[in-house]
Amino acid sequence: MTARSQGNHRCPEIKDAILPNLCHEDQDYPFYAFNPAFEGTGVANYWRGYTERLQHEVGLNDCHFAKRLLVIEWFPYASEKCRIPKRVVCESQKYSLHLTKQMLAKPDGLFSLRRSYPPGSRLAE
Repeated sequence: MTARSQGNHRCPEIKDAILPNLCHEDQDYPFYAFNPAFEGTGVANYWRGYTERLQHEVGLNDCHFAKRLLVIEWFPYASEKCRIPKRVVCESQKYSLHLTKQMLAKPDGLFSLRRSYPPGSRLAE
């Protein structure tokens, strides 16, 4: 984590948005990185850059996009250095799968983002 992102995460407004986000509480911007109050912060710059093409393609403004976007992180992190056996399924992974199934059951669709890995990487398999 860079010094700037550490500073951003110490920002009381961002801290106040993170916990309700993790608890799935209602917010004007559930995907808080799109909240205009956080424009220019590391979290906003990262997610806006990462999803810019998708948001343009679907034609949603920030508020609607923040309500329709779900990112589920796969834990433990898929690192070659991690050395966790490939067949281990953690409780957090079961929860991630549960969230995915809930989103797939909704009639208004799902945005799916997938991290890509460099060709030849063991993780690309």
